[in-house]
Amino acid sequence: MRLVVLTYFTIFLSGCSSHQPYPENWEVQKANESCLWLQGFYKNNGEYFLNERTYKTHLSAYFFESTQVEHSKVEFITFEVRENESYLIKAISENNVQIAETLINLDCNNGSLISSKDRVITGGEAGAIVLGTQIKQFRLVETIDGNLLLSSESSVAGMLLMVVPVAGSSSVWSKFNKYRT
Repeated sequence: MRLVVLTYFTIFLSGCSSHQPYPENWEVQKANESCLWLQGFYKNNGEYFLNERTYKTHLSAYFFESTQVEHSKVEFITFEVRENESYLIKAISENNVQIAETLINLDCNNGSLISSKDRVITGGEAGAIVLGTQIKQFRLVETIDGNLLLSSESSVAGMLLMVVPVAGSSSVWSKFNKYRT
């Protein structure tokens, strides 16, 4: 009987979680009251921290789909403050050519800028075996050196084969240096 119960819970209750702490050797976060600090240029190539190791990442990947922009071709990202907590974000190549731009609303909270996206996940076709919802949120913070920190959090919940509930969450820290000419 115990084996049946254990098998049932193993099959029908699936989930995982991975939350990374802020890296101890990274710069100190700056305490800001305003969110105007984001205006400026930041290098597109950065690093993220996962399981006590750093890996390469692109800032453009957080704002532009890979169908819009080839992230490895972007040299830097610009942020221009617009009205009503909106920011014009541009992807610029190493030849100073604008590749793409987008206007995004970021909520200012104690000097941090926050963006959230929700989306429904399906298998992409009729009779799909997956149905769920995903919530992505990222928070932008300035360091004392003027660099950009990005905390990315993602949560997902859904049904696999329309029977097995699944859930998961993750968070990682990324760092992008201020672009100094």
